[in-house]
Amino acid sequence: MNSTKRPLEKNKKDSIKSITKERKLELRNIAENGQIENENKEEDESDQESEEGEESDDGEVMPEIEDGNDQSEEMAKLDFEFEALPPAEDDLEDIERLLIQIFLQAEVDEREMAKAVVGQSPMGCVFRPAEESEDDESEAITYGVLSIVPLNGTENFQSQVAELVLHRSKKHATDEIFKKFANVLDVGRMSSKVGFLINERMLNFPAQIAGPAFHSLAEDYNGLTKERRFEHILAILKVRICTEQCASSSSSPNVGKKRKLGKAARKRLAVERTIESDVIFDNLEEQLLFQDSSDFPFFQYPVESEIEKSSKFHSLRRDGRIFRPFRRVCLLSVDQFLQFASSVVRSFSV
Repeated sequence: MNSTKRPLEKNKKDSIKSITKERKLELRNIAENGQIENENKEEDESDQESEEGEESDDGEVMPEIEDGNDQSEEMAKLDFEFEALPPAEDDLEDIERLLIQIFLQAEVDEREMAKAVVGQSPMGCVFRPAEESEDDESEAITYGVLSIVPLNGTENFQSQVAELVLHRSKKHATDEIFKKFANVLDVGRMSSKVGFLINERMLNFPAQIAGPAFHSLAEDYNGLTKERRFEHILAILKVRICTEQCASSSSSPNVGKKRKLGKAARKRLAVERTIESDVIFDNLEEQLLFQDSSDFPFFQYPVESEIEKSSKFHSLRRDGRIFRPFRRVCLLSVDQFLQFASSVVRSFSV
């Protein structure tokens, strides 16, 4: 695959050790601003001027998101080779940084999870510049990672992910959806084999690589022994949601009628409004999960307060509407995951 994009500048890697809070904060700052930079300085300045001209109602500067046609034109300029490789020790810090893009300020040991990704290589893959495309004066950067790690076990990150999802689902999902997650992820009695899907790339990385990458991951999974296969796949997707629709719907005549609603009814109504709102998927291929049907439990929770306003992962403005950052958590059966992988392969071939 080709790209006009240039690797971000990268600090020297630390030795593999436990990360202090200061080090984790440093990595989080890198992760929040991690994106594919444009090599053309004039285009960058033009984009910056465009962003400076867009402000939200509260005066906050909001970046403009490109539509599909603009993205296609950008893809046509690619001249930079990428390749998918098995995760290796050299990818550890970059994988950790990519994982922080998912979990942000949540108490999850991303370094431990990154070690698990590397430890089960050659399952999964990372995206790196092809050797002939690397800059001799800088280390190669890992631009993305695709893998599945088990959540059943004694590692800290395994219980932390389960606890995070249960805590957020109890607050942001309906009681019915919460129970479905709790039946599978309850840390004290987790009997089902659950895998956590990691599908993370730098922002604006070309989505075409998803096709061959998911093809490889599906082959890796089908090659596992029966003992290592999963019953469920948990996925946390990065999305932006237009919450303005929620506000407008709540002021409609029918909804605006004053009537007493119980706590559960108010919660269900709020969840339904958010789910019905327009959504932008940071990873374009993940919208395929919801195009045909979504016969699996999912919920979403806001993360705007966990992201710096200057970050590209913060809110976006499209067509005059603001899309705020959320995480959408999905619990799939293995068959649903493999069907999704097949859809990605068909839709995103290089």
